[in-house]
Amino acid sequence: MKTPIERFLESMEIDYAKWREGESYDLALMREMSQIESNEVEALLVDRLKRDGDWRDVEALAAIDTDSARAAVLSARKHQITNVRNFAVRLGPISESDVIRAIESAKAMDGLDAALRMTEQCNTAAVRRAVLDMARSGDSTVRVHMVAMLYFLMGKARVAFDWEQRPYFLGFGVEDNQELRRAWNPLRAELEVYELRQQK
Repeated sequence: MKTPIERFLESMEIDYAKWREGESYDLALMREMSQIESNEVEALLVDRLKRDGDWRDVEALAAIDTDSARAAVLSARKHQITNVRNFAVRLGPISESDVIRAIESAKAMDGLDAALRMTEQCNTAAVRRAVLDMARSGDSTVRVHMVAMLYFLMGKARVAFDWEQRPYFLGFGVEDNQELRRAWNPLRAELEVYELRQQK
């Protein structure tokens, strides 16, 4: 019969299905481990994060919850991999600078979802400016979602991506400059009005 640590190590083998579903390591096995085994897993996870790592490593370290594991999670907030960094940030108090960093590094398949979730919790002028900048300069998918987020932050949408306004948002995903300018005109006017109201 396999030991808890052996089964946990097996759960760390992420195949396509686990990756697609966002499946975690088997954290329940940690409760069955001896202190020695838990220390061994912690050392492994910390080492993985130093080399490259995965958001699941951060999640597992948070579950271990020793002083050294908490320090590793805190350090992961500055990790070079976007998904790892954003996951670590979400585990603790989120600062304005954390949110802006997540927005500025967001790409369609790397960190966009986490950045949007954090942005919902931090509607400040600096965050709105960062969202606006990425609505202009991000890839086509990022532009669409950042515009949708701006509408949410301005109170023009009830949710972070209002499907009723999707046709308008999709206009920011085109590559034709003339079409983009047409889409920007009403948004620019609404932003100016909103920011003026915020200053009163």
